[in-house]
Amino acid sequence: MDGKHVLITGGAHGIGLAVARRLAARKARIILHHHKTPMAVTKERAVELLRSGAPTVRLERADLTDPAELESMFDRIAGDRHVIDILVNSAGILVRKPLVDTEHADWQQLFALNAIAPARCIRRAVILGCRHVVNVADIAADKAWKKHAAYIASKAALVALTRAAAVELAPQVRVNAVSPGLITVPHGMEDIYKGVEARIPAGRRGSVEDVARAIEMLLDSPAYVTGQIVAVDGGLSLR
Repeated sequence: MDGKHVLITGGAHGIGLAVARRLAARKARIILHHHKTPMAVTKERAVELLRSGAPTVRLERADLTDPAELESMFDRIAGDRHVIDILVNSAGILVRKPLVDTEHADWQQLFALNAIAPARCIRRAVILGCRHVVNVADIAADKAWKKHAAYIASKAALVALTRAAAVELAPQVRVNAVSPGLITVPHGMEDIYKGVEARIPAGRRGSVEDVARAIEMLLDSPAYVTGQIVAVDGGLSLR
């Protein structure tokens, strides 16, 4: 990773931040996208990554569901003559609602951030020289869970995008994805997901570090590995 430019969407928290920390320690040049995280917190993250070993950390704030803001972010990066060697699409959102209560705005929000934004980021990153993309999907893409229909559909779209892009962009660009299981539980939903946690063969909920290590594994994998969806779920998807 020494000297490579890595753009991480949603990089100021969660899985994205865990990836940034691992790659900073390997001397990657980090481009950290953020949106709703307070700027003071994001700047603290940047200082931490620099101290960890990143030669440079660039902060980019943008609402990826807004096409104009997404394009402006890439225009700024291109304008400063930066390349993007690696793109990690980790920005995403979860909405849990019964299907009959899911409004048009919910569908728009979920697909805009979980599927359309990654596609647009891939397009612009490839133009700037990107040769490896890792998307953060979800094992829900292959499941049928109550009150998650719109979310599951958006992540299934991301999985399909991963495979289609891998075929279309090969051999110059590799596109893979990780598919986390139960990692973080939204505040106030702990009781809802207890039953899921009890079914995990590994005996525990996963961590963002587990997912970050899997992403790093894909980045280090042979050039022959593309179009793969790697489950990081403690065996939950086997149940």
